[in-house]
Parts: sequence; structure tokens; C-alpha cells
Amino acid sequence: MHVILLLPNVIQRQVAEHQIIICQGETGSGKTTKIPQFFLDSPLLSDGKMIAITQPRRIAAITVAQRVADERKERCVFLFYLH
Repeated sequence: MHVILLLPNVIQRQVAEHQIIICQGETGSGKTTKIPQFFLDSPLLSDGKMIAITQPRRIAAITVAQRVADERKERCVFLFYLH
């Protein structure tokens, strides 16, 4: 089990109360793939707000987006890359 899955309410509360949060955890803890999913179904992500995930390489960003879509059994419709 991903450790992050034990903390959705804590993480959502921190995001609601603070402009910036930093999540630190071990590799495989779910920081990159699970945290965005907490907010996709959350009221915090209303009014046209979006989730942005940054990765040091374009292929990593694409892979993360596809992984989240796959886990949610959804289709990754579009991706874009700014540099």
C-alpha cells in the first residue's frame, strides 16, 4: 500500500490552508501519482482550478500523466510541454 493513501484528509487540509506545501517521501510512496488524484474528486479543485505536476524531463511528465489516467481508468486526452 502507498503510504500517501493514509493521509488524504491531512494533505487536502494543508492545501486548503496554505498557498504552498512541500511533500517529501520515499520513492514509491505515491507523491506524484496519488496526491493529484486526491484533488481530482475534491471540492478544492473547482472553479476551473487545475493540477500541475512538474518533472525534470518531458517523458517523465508524460509518463506520470498517463499513469494517473490509467489508475483512474480514464483516457489522457491531451498533454503539452512548455520549455
